[in-house]
Amino acid sequence: MEAALSLLKTAKQVDRLAGLREQDPLVFYRPWSKQLEFHRNPAAIRAVLGGNRVGKTTMGVVEDLWIATGRHPFIKAPIPNRGRIGISDFKILDQVLWPKISSWLPAYEVAAYHKGYKGLVTKITFKNGSVIDMMSYEQPSMKWESVDLDWCHFDEPPPYEVFKATRARLVDRDGRMWFTLTPLEEPWIMDEVWEKCEDPDKPRYWGIMLDMRENPYLSRKAVGDFVAEVSSDDYEARVLGHFRHLTGRVFKDYTDEYPFVMTAEQAQISPSWPRMLVVDPHEKTPWALQWYARDEEHDTIYRIEDRRHDPADGIEVFGNLVRNVERLQSAPVPDHMRIIDTYAFKPTYNTGGNSLADEIREITGYAFRGADKSDQDSRLWDLIYRYKINPITHIPRIITLDRCVPARKEVKNYVWDKHRTKIGQYVEQKQTAVKKNDHALSCDHYMAAEWPSTARFADPISLFNDNPRAREEEQSDFPDFEGVPISIAEIHKIAKKSKRKGSFRRRSFY
Repeated sequence: MEAALSLLKTAKQVDRLAGLREQDPLVFYRPWSKQLEFHRNPAAIRAVLGGNRVGKTTMGVVEDLWIATGRHPFIKAPIPNRGRIGISDFKILDQVLWPKISSWLPAYEVAAYHKGYKGLVTKITFKNGSVIDMMSYEQPSMKWESVDLDWCHFDEPPPYEVFKATRARLVDRDGRMWFTLTPLEEPWIMDEVWEKCEDPDKPRYWGIMLDMRENPYLSRKAVGDFVAEVSSDDYEARVLGHFRHLTGRVFKDYTDEYPFVMTAEQAQISPSWPRMLVVDPHEKTPWALQWYARDEEHDTIYRIEDRRHDPADGIEVFGNLVRNVERLQSAPVPDHMRIIDTYAFKPTYNTGGNSLADEIREITGYAFRGADKSDQDSRLWDLIYRYKINPITHIPRIITLDRCVPARKEVKNYVWDKHRTKIGQYVEQKQTAVKKNDHALSCDHYMAAEWPSTARFADPISLFNDNPRAREEEQSDFPDFEGVPISIAEIHKIAKKSKRKGSFRRRSFY
């Protein structure tokens, strides 16, 4: 009898919980550790980049609903507020976003649903006056220029024009923006958002990358099967959450840290080592000036300075820049090791037929030689070889000092070009790199022509077969830092203890 009563009591509790879940599903939201990091952070622009099935859309949707209903445990939002969710097309809205919203949306908070394209719900009005609009990137850009916003959530990579239009809509209300996406497209996100998230001097930005294998709610077996079957091109984006446009990186071994990047103290550059200055000039864009030193004994090149010169400032300023940098180095570059792109030797109209190189020599006193631009493919393979770890010295054969920030960015983002079909689809990788934002690397090519590696070249074929998963073969299939589900009680406990509770009015968006 007691057992029967116990079962009846348990059944009633289950029914009661089911009823509560249906009435207010947000109460049952259990973020895991990295999802909670996102919810707690008060930055104006937040970026969550992750592989498939890590809970990006769920955390984004819950964030939207917490803000719209005024129930956010960490961020104080104005009520009412107006927000926008951006998705790639209305098919995604129908099949992915709306089912996710409806599964977490407390029905009693809703005043009205508004249907738009093909009868889909594209707008929600809440009883407290808040509004959520759901928009597609297929819509004309002028549609994104409408109404002022308090917040915006991009659940798919948006086109740059959509991002700019939305950012302008947030200014008047000191609004917020967050991204929850797999970075398969729109590489501008890396430059405009992600790199700012990694910059400690930009507190308005915050970002995190989620690994599929960290999600505690996924079956380890299912994830393992997916990882085993996914292609190498998709692995970094769909599993690790890395930018897909970087899966075709030219210097795959390069990391923006030691031993590829060193401080001057770590490098211990001898003043007796040979020096070289290479300049890549342009008519309108900044010139790249790269200074190198060569450790001939160990066949190692050090990039010791990376400077930029605005051509609008004039050649005299350029000469002062060169003079000041070399004075600080206490090791001037000999004239025969000053190299410049052959563009500088073309006669220019506004100098009466003189070349840029002539003007530089007359005004600054520095004479430059034309760069060797022959056999650039061999120079590229030489650089690839240099950006691999030397098994004898345990450092690469080309090292960049940490102060050379633009060059470090170019090396990290240097990718192979791709063949395209007539409709713009990528079909296969070329054996040439993308000629974009590569000024420091152009100087590297010219440097390699003057100082070719003394060691044997690596086999070019093997470089294309470099599988990103090879680096993890000796490791476990799953990281040690798996996510941990957080209880709702713990969420509110943390919220109460938080010393700085985020506010929409706390800081200006700009």
